[in-house]
Amino acid sequence: MTNVPKFPKKAISEYESDAELAEIMKHAKRHGLMDYWWECLHRRCELKRADGKLDKTELERAFNEIMHAYELLKSDTAGRKLPATRIWQKVAKDQSVKPILEKWALSKTKEDGFKFLIANEQYELTGEYLVLQFPNEFSPSRP
Repeated sequence: MTNVPKFPKKAISEYESDAELAEIMKHAKRHGLMDYWWECLHRRCELKRADGKLDKTELERAFNEIMHAYELLKSDTAGRKLPATRIWQKVAKDQSVKPILEKWALSKTKEDGFKFLIANEQYELTGEYLVLQFPNEFSPSRP
């Protein structure tokens, strides 16, 4: 008999605890259940969206959500907590998320994080996706 992982019967969308979701993610990764892992990541981001560093506009809440995903993915890869300090400093300096999102969207070279998300079909966790979701928030693209 194969060692089948025992997961909670409760739907991921019902979880309200980041710590519980983090534990489920560890278990899912250990057993190679990456669809389940991604579902937990998305739920953790949804929860973070409501209580994040930025909460003024819908764009800022969405940015907070994708940044949480970025920090979780970066930390998971490194095996330790790695906040996106430079990005948050830039946001604080500019007092807006728009300049950083515009920079990402207009960049011809894409970072490893972007490539990883695209390779895993997690488009909605990219800054470029936010630019497409909130087109009226940004200046017209430059030729």
